Amino acid sequence: MADLFRLFGDKRPDYRWIIAGPRRSGSGWHKDPNMTSAWNAVMRGSKLWLMLPPDTCPPGVYVSPDEAEVTAPLSNAEWLLGFYDEAKRKHGPHSIGGDGKLLEGVCVEGETMYVPSGWWHFVINLQECVALTQNFVSICELPNVLRFLRDKPDQISGFKGCDEDDDQDDAEECSGGVGHKAASSPTARLYDEFCNQLRKFDACILQHALQYIAPAEHTATYGPSSAPEPFARKAAGASTRGKATTASTGQGLPLSFALGAQLDESELGDVPW
Repeated sequence: MADLFRLFGDKRPDYRWIIAGPRRSGSGWHKDPNMTSAWNAVMRGSKLWLMLPPDTCPPGVYVSPDEAEVTAPLSNAEWLLGFYDEAKRKHGPHSIGGDGKLLEGVCVEGETMYVPSGWWHFVINLQECVALTQNFVSICELPNVLRFLRDKPDQISGFKGCDEDDDQDDAEECSGGVGHKAASSPTARLYDEFCNQLRKFDACILQHALQYIAPAEHTATYGPSSAPEPFARKAAGASTRGKATTASTGQGLPLSFALGAQLDESELGDVPW
């Protein structure tokens, strides 16, 4: 699997972790940083996953217009008690009156979840759990990542050596990108640096990604139905083996998630939220 953030070398954010937690621990609703995608492989135990497309804010979560500030319940238990039923009612299956956007399922030992760029996700350990996870940038989400680095430098996080007191040598190293004047902030210059590194690695990949990125005032979410090659070719070849639940981002991008088990009412009832 290609990870284009490796072109940043030691400057890239931390991206690979072993996560261990007891039953009922987990993470609240969030999107992964810098528009990266992720995979999460369960080594022991099982995890409940709830997922919503990028354009669908979870009930009980409030986001500023520029998405820089997110306000949410203090704990996962608080969200489950106060907003889980609302999420099911609004975004659950069409059979119960929802819009079908909510993806819900359980990953058990030996299974891996793929989290697409920009998707909201909420995770609860149903048992004591150990998992391996990694954030990455593949060719498929490259337009989204480039657009984020260009348009939201104040929201970039985790890059090493990008403190405001970095010396002028870093400014010279990061300048000279494609059609984008380097700003004074080290994080703002990351877009130019990434473009330069991509051009050295594979100029064709960069060219196609830049063709897809709209001007800042006309941004659009990436989808393979309208993306240029090689992105459409990559997306068309994605495997959908196994039991799958499908949703749409709302912009013409269908995505499938293979889940080894679905959460039933009796299992949820055993967890005292």
